[in-house]
Amino acid sequence: MAPLRYAQSNLIRYILSTFRSFKQRFLTQCLSLTRYLNRVDQLQKKLDPPPQDYPKPDHVGELASLKSKLLYVQDSFDDLGDLASDMREQFSDQARNGLFKPIVDVPDRLMKPIQGNLAGLGGQVNTISLSVEAYQKKQLGRANGLLVQQVEPLFKVAGIGEIPLMQPSE
Repeated sequence: MAPLRYAQSNLIRYILSTFRSFKQRFLTQCLSLTRYLNRVDQLQKKLDPPPQDYPKPDHVGELASLKSKLLYVQDSFDDLGDLASDMREQFSDQARNGLFKPIVDVPDRLMKPIQGNLAGLGGQVNTISLSVEAYQKKQLGRANGLLVQQVEPLFKVAGIGEIPLMQPSE
């Protein structure tokens, strides 16, 4: 009876460990996907339409493509149930014989493709985001320079010392 309890406790341990690992990876990737989709939406709003002097107008098309790819990754989350069922069938014979170690790497097999896709797409989103932020910062600096030139004489006459500069809203 003791060997059976030992096998059951091993089975429960492996199942719980695998479940926790998968759940953690799943939640992390879902949050990343949501964050990237939201960022793409924000960038699309900022570049719709792109300013005439924006140095990289092709970012508009790239953002549309990235959103499409991110939605494709979102669809791949729906396929995880089928993939997990296939793996469960594959490992059921091994589990009946007491071999539970192959179950441990199931989260890796299920989540690595999604994680790899999201990492690449996230890098592209971040690159465009940095470009947009640099453009905004440059434009804000230019606007502040013009503002200072225009109102500095008025501030001196009024006896007001420091000119408040415009700050980025985000």
